[in-house]
Amino acid sequence: MSALEDEIWDGWKTHDEWMATGERWPLASTILLLVGSLYIFLHIPIIYAMIRSGLVRNQCYRIMVIICFADLVNLICNSLIGAYMFQIGGVFCMAPVFMYIEGCFIFGENSR
Repeated sequence: MSALEDEIWDGWKTHDEWMATGERWPLASTILLLVGSLYIFLHIPIIYAMIRSGLVRNQCYRIMVIICFADLVNLICNSLIGAYMFQIGGVFCMAPVFMYIEGCFIFGENSR
């Protein structure tokens, strides 16, 4: 490994040093936050209407409500947490356990 690679991939950096390493994208963060919030707020009345009107008695609508909740979790992970990470310039080594768990939610993989 070269000296530059040793400096970049040194696992013994502090949190502040990792913060300085990350690149901040405020425009992408704002777009993700606005679009994600819009989609989340559009999902809420749809779920409310399906539950309130009694449509969940039908098996098909039960599945649709479950898919809506799964979609809400995915939207939160992809848009809100993604917007936060873009805003602070987050890198994996800042919070590896959090990033791993979020990645498991996003990709739907088993965390074993």
